[in-house]
Amino acid sequence: MNAKKATFKVLELLDHGDTFTGFTLRAMARLDAPKMHYPATYLRYMREYRDINGVCIPCISKSKSMYQMGESNE
Repeated sequence: MNAKKATFKVLELLDHGDTFTGFTLRAMARLDAPKMHYPATYLRYMREYRDINGVCIPCISKSKSMYQMGESNE
């Protein structure tokens, strides 16, 4: 499985209110996609997932680059 699909799979498993950073996304996605990428790559995939699926995933701490899983906008 590639990194984008693995990231999308991780995001689908997260519940409303769960918080994460690029490092935690990388750690969870690496279970399915063993190739290493930078945390920024996983955050880029997260933004793409957010746009495609209409999910609200706001940045709750800019200094820590921390995000919180929200609800679907649809």
